[in-house]
Amino acid sequence: MKKFGLIGGIGPESTAKYYQLIIKEYRKRLQTEAYPEFIIKSINMTEMLEFVLRKNYSVLFSMKWST
Repeated sequence: MKKFGLIGGIGPESTAKYYQLIIKEYRKRLQTEAYPEFIIKSINMTEMLEFVLRKNYSVLFSMKWST
């Protein structure tokens, strides 16, 4: 089975909602009660906004996203 993921960080509420919707659709499509393999990568939104406010886009585009 393939794994999939979600980059979160705006807030835990929105990440949880996306996660619930993905599980619901997964179960509907596969007609199962199982849960998919899923990775959630949270970002430091405060840090990200600082880069944007300072227009330091090169740092944003060069960041490494590890799981």
